[in-house]
Amino acid sequence: MAFTSRERRVEVNWHLRAGHAALGTIKGHTLDVSITGFRFSSPAPFSIGTIFEVELHVSSGVYFRAVAKIVRDCGKSVSEYSYGASFETLNEGGKQMLNQFLQTARKLEWTGV
Repeated sequence: MAFTSRERRVEVNWHLRAGHAALGTIKGHTLDVSITGFRFSSPAPFSIGTIFEVELHVSSGVYFRAVAKIVRDCGKSVSEYSYGASFETLNEGGKQMLNQFLQTARKLEWTGV
């Protein structure tokens, strides 16, 4: 098996809306994000390999849409499931918004401000 490095992730606390095959639209939270994917909490279970539509809400009224795939089960608490997902498709506007956010977050991290 080949080793593949993961992109560096930035912790966030963003609202998330995702399509769920059995429940329709569910609401959850984005826990961390990178240019290639994100980790999120969900009130409903997903199966590894599930492809779904998602909206990641960066702030009030500011969000981007993507198609994502569940790649990792990160465990379950009493009331929530946690998953790692990769971006399968992300439009150009979403890529630009995410890149800008990640660059700003990393600059703040480097400067300690």
